[in-house]
Amino acid sequence: MPEIREAVDLRIEVLVGTDGQPDMRTLKVTGKGSGSNRTAIEDWVRTSAFKPAMQDGQPVAGLFRTGLKSTIQVRRM
Repeated sequence: MPEIREAVDLRIEVLVGTDGQPDMRTLKVTGKGSGSNRTAIEDWVRTSAFKPAMQDGQPVAGLFRTGLKSTIQVRRM
């Protein structure tokens, strides 16, 4: 997972080819914190291992969608 140091609510979407490799040209990162964390998300997706979608026992390209939500809490002791 990428190292993110702020509250975020991201949606991540990328096309994964039949070889299991993400097509970085199709990467979409949207939501709160997407601008400041795009580079970290790109690095994470680029280095992730994906399994291609299957149809009738054959690998096919498919859309990978996920989200990432975090909050920051400060506690004074």
